Amino acid sequence: MRNEERENRPGGGIFLAIGPLAGLGIGMALGQPTIGVIGGVVAGAAAAAALWAMTR
Repeated sequence: MRNEERENRPGGGIFLAIGPLAGLGIGMALGQPTIGVIGGVVAGAAAAAALWAMTR
């Protein structure tokens, strides 16, 4: 472990938690809940990866 102080960086885990829930809501409104959850997971992972790339 490094002796340096760690920078405070935002975490992207919230996108992985909210993405599937939002996708489920949208999918249920459109009559396709499974597709909505899958889309929410993909969108949440993309948002988390983008946040990670921007703060790296």
